[in-house]
Amino acid sequence: MKNSKGKEKTRAICRTCMISCGVFMEIVDGRVKSLIGDSDDPASHGYSCRRGRDIEGHLYGPNRILRPLQKDANGEFQSVSPQTAVSGIAERLSEIVDKHGPASVALYSGTYALAPPGGMVSGAFMDALGSPMSFSCGSIDQPGKLLARALHGKWHAGGTAFAEAETWLFIGTNPAVSGLGGVPTINPNWHLHRAVKRGIKLIVIDPRRSETAQKARVHLQPVPGEDATILAGMVRLVLAEGLEDKDFVAENGKNLEELRQHVEPFTPEFVEKRADIPADQLREATRIFANAKTGGASAGTGSNMSPRGTLAEYLLACLITLCGFRAKQGDRVPNPGVLV
Repeated sequence: MKNSKGKEKTRAICRTCMISCGVFMEIVDGRVKSLIGDSDDPASHGYSCRRGRDIEGHLYGPNRILRPLQKDANGEFQSVSPQTAVSGIAERLSEIVDKHGPASVALYSGTYALAPPGGMVSGAFMDALGSPMSFSCGSIDQPGKLLARALHGKWHAGGTAFAEAETWLFIGTNPAVSGLGGVPTINPNWHLHRAVKRGIKLIVIDPRRSETAQKARVHLQPVPGEDATILAGMVRLVLAEGLEDKDFVAENGKNLEELRQHVEPFTPEFVEKRADIPADQLREATRIFANAKTGGASAGTGSNMSPRGTLAEYLLACLITLCGFRAKQGDRVPNPGVLV
């Protein structure tokens, strides 16, 4: 296939991350020269990110490591064979485990290591080693999600599909740029534009007027670090005004009265004073969110790295459960994972 400039292009999948966007690559003499999104791809709709488009630098950049390197006695890196590298690492790991136990070995998997087969092999390696110390970009910059899930409980069916939600709450995340946080990660702006066009009511809690906040029906712009305060206020309003999904909560929740007691002090006036947001704006955001038939919410790195990040994630889980925004029998699965 040729592009408008007459250059040959090949349909492919970008492997820069695990999203695997559909793309066209220009290949000259067996060397990839450029990459652009495939507008006919039914999942990515022509999307390609800056990292993907920099594929020539990734593949042929002068700093790319093409063989194992090991420091010598002078602290300089020297090339060694794969066999030497693997056997040396295995020997050193065995010494560490024998002396300190399996948990003395930790693994950190970055974004590029999460795609198959890297994620599967690294997980199997740590299981075989007997170490529970596996970390990732998610567990480092958003640990509150994992802790809150353990405290609140996990709904194994998942949440409402973004494409079918009447409302969505974003806290300390900007998926219009990052591609993370509730919106499908493949071409997030395509999904955001379509959602806004069909009338979704977006609510954003963020001190900064981010690209996502500019699309919001309500933008709560607090002083930094008060996400938990705002969420406690929203939970209180839902309970005080009887906006919760009573049937869902009765069937799937517990300790409702204890939650009510803990959030009682967080009146709109208290939240206004502490978080520096108008009390009426808090009421508006809460009513929009709780009165919707379908919806969801997501907190990002900004919220998790702020004070009381775990508490914010826990209160957000409570808010979602109170509103019944969990996938139920008969709901459409947004990504059945047939191909990936």
